[in-house]
Amino acid sequence: MLLALGLAAALHQSPAASSTPPSGDTAGYWQQRADYTIAATLDERPGVVHATGRLLYVNNSPDTLRELYLHQYLNAFRPGSRWSAADAREGRVRFQRLAEPDYAYERFTAPPTVGGEAVRPEYPGAPDSTVVRLPLPRPLAPGDSLRVGLAWDARPSTLPRRQARRGRDFDLAQWYPKVAVYDRRGWAHRALVPAGEFYGEFGTFDVTLVLRDDQVVGATGVPVSGDPGWRRARRGGVLRAAA
Repeated sequence: MLLALGLAAALHQSPAASSTPPSGDTAGYWQQRADYTIAATLDERPGVVHATGRLLYVNNSPDTLRELYLHQYLNAFRPGSRWSAADAREGRVRFQRLAEPDYAYERFTAPPTVGGEAVRPEYPGAPDSTVVRLPLPRPLAPGDSLRVGLAWDARPSTLPRRQARRGRDFDLAQWYPKVAVYDRRGWAHRALVPAGEFYGEFGTFDVTLVLRDDQVVGATGVPVSGDPGWRRARRGGVLRAAA
C-alpha cells in the first residue's frame, strides 16, 4: 500500500519559551519555519521504518546561524539515555535493561547533507543520543534558507511509553529527525526525559508511507492518495494502532 499524507502542523508554544516578548507585544515577533518531505517504508518483521527526507529550513530570526540541532526522540527509549537514567534514579527498571531487539532507536543510515554537502553529526549529550548537532558548511544569514537531506531507520521499543510496537501494531510518534526550536532564547535542544514535553516549529509535512496492503493508518493530516484502510477498520469494528 502506498499512502501519501499532507499536513500543516506545529506545537503550541509556552509564552516563556517563544520569541514573543514577555509583555505580549508582538512587534518584532519572528518564528522559524521547517517544511518536511518524507518517504518511508515499514518493514514489519524487524519493526523498522526505513526513511529518507528533505527539510527546508527558513531562518526568520535576526541571527546568523552556524549550526542546526535535531531531536531523535526514539533514542530516549533505550539504555544509555537520560530518560533511562531518570528511571533508574527513581527505582524504575524499564528501558535501561532492554536488549536487542527490544529497545528503540533512530539512526542515520547515511551522513546528513546540508545544501548538498555531507556533514558529520555530533552528539553533545553522549551517551544520550536524543539531540544531534549538524555544523553548517556556511553560515545561514537572517532571511535565508537551506535544505537538509536525511536518511534514517527508526524502530519503536517493545515496551510502551509514548511509542511502542507489538506484533503488527506500531505506535510511531516522533519517529523522524525533528529540527529543534530556535527562538529568542537560542536553541531549545534539551534531551528528552520523562518530565519533558515536545516543542516544535510550525511547518508542513508531505509524507509518503509504503505499508502492507492490510495495514490501517491512523495519523494527522489529509490522505492525498492511497487507502489508509479506514473503511475496512470500521467494518471490522476495531481500529488497529497507528502504523
